[in-house]
Amino acid sequence: MASGITKRLRQREKAAIKAAEAKEKANSKIELEAILHDILAEKITYYGGTTDVPDSRNPPRHLTAIGALLDGKANCQGYTDGFYVLASIAGFEVGRMNVYNSDGWHILNTVFLDGQWYGVDVTFNDCMINGTE
Repeated sequence: MASGITKRLRQREKAAIKAAEAKEKANSKIELEAILHDILAEKITYYGGTTDVPDSRNPPRHLTAIGALLDGKANCQGYTDGFYVLASIAGFEVGRMNVYNSDGWHILNTVFLDGQWYGVDVTFNDCMINGTE
């Protein structure tokens, strides 16, 4: 149990640092959102491993913000959770949305800006797949 708490604390600390750095660079909310998006797209390599979760208390790291923010390896769920953590810390109202496309089920974020909800799909905008451009 202690190692799980330690991982979450490290994840939160790292996210808070990244969010603070992004806030210093941004001149507007939309620019801040784009910087947070780019931080993740540059850091994470897409990992298409299993989506099975045999123990809901301990999911594979690539399905979580821990995989995205600490390991730099995630599937769409990990990207979405990573963005959710960063954007929430940065002060955004943020959510998640499941969609179905030709590849099957996918998850992405929603963010509330200037009175409207927008979709943010960091996974789709990342150009690295399993370490290859």
